[in-house]
Amino acid sequence: KYRIQLSLDPSFNTTVFTAKTTASTYAYLTNLTNAKTYYWRIQPRYGDTWGDWLPALMFYSKNPPTAPELVSPLSGTITNDNDVTLTWNTAERGEYYRVQIAKDLLFTTTVLDETLGTGILSKSLPDFADGKYYWRVRAYDEVDAKGKWSAVWSFKVDTKPPAVTALYKPKNGAVKTSTPNFSWYAASGAKTYVFEYGTTPGFTTPTYSSPSLAVLSHKPPAMAEGTYYWRVRAFDKAGNESVSAERMITI
Repeated sequence: KYRIQLSLDPSFNTTVFTAKTTASTYAYLTNLTNAKTYYWRIQPRYGDTWGDWLPALMFYSKNPPTAPELVSPLSGTITNDNDVTLTWNTAERGEYYRVQIAKDLLFTTTVLDETLGTGILSKSLPDFADGKYYWRVRAYDEVDAKGKWSAVWSFKVDTKPPAVTALYKPKNGAVKTSTPNFSWYAASGAKTYVFEYGTTPGFTTPTYSSPSLAVLSHKPPAMAEGTYYWRVRAFDKAGNESVSAERMITI
């Protein structure tokens, strides 16, 4: 049999606990106080006689690092920039970090699993392929004790523009006596549209641009007499755009 003691006092004048066991291990299941020096020792029994206490050993208590807080990109972000940088805040007691990126929420298919150097709080992903990704980070302390994973956030890289919008009315070359209502067809993948016109074909700087539109038509402010060229730009959630063909109209 063995008597085991745990103390914060190297002289064992007071003890955290004293217990007896017949095994060669003992599990103390109460949380230790963080950042303390503990001392422990055992006393063996031979038959009915207790022997001397064996020399005490010491160890340091330290809670594992906290879970890091993710910073950017915000969860649910959709970007058309395939140069992505992940950032997070310092975790309490964190010395270095491990970052994982996966194609699924359970991280069964990881596309990145990397342990970074001391104190690094970001990971750059140049030329990252289009797709939806999930990411998380965990911290390790200086003795390699690992903390819990952070929350799981997602982001989507989308560099593909929406389909080109087909214009509807007025028809190309139309002549109108007043400003008409311009309309176009929905483009696959588009979420918003911007109507534009200029006074020269192939215009790079429009005379007029509408605000972002969620509808498929727009009547601009009154247009003076003259010949105009108009088009519609389509935008998806990521900000990718496509530009329709131009049509001419005369007021």
